[in-house]
Amino acid sequence: MQHASDPAQRDPDGISNWVVAGARLPITGFANGVAAPAIEFQKEGQVFGIGCKIFTIAGPVILYGIVSSWVLGLIYWIFW
Repeated sequence: MQHASDPAQRDPDGISNWVVAGARLPITGFANGVAAPAIEFQKEGQVFGIGCKIFTIAGPVILYGIVSSWVLGLIYWIFW
């Protein structure tokens, strides 16, 4: 008899282990890209240090992610 805490009973295909492993690395990398400049410029103050430098690395990633998803959504909407 399997217990409720047995992973095989909760996820018979084992896909949750694969998904979690693939999602953990990009999340931690993105968090490092946001936190590293903020920590580096922390001595300059809350506004001019942390506030101005927090998105120096992650800002372009967010911008291109939003723009590319918008463009791909528009292409999908037009052709499908």
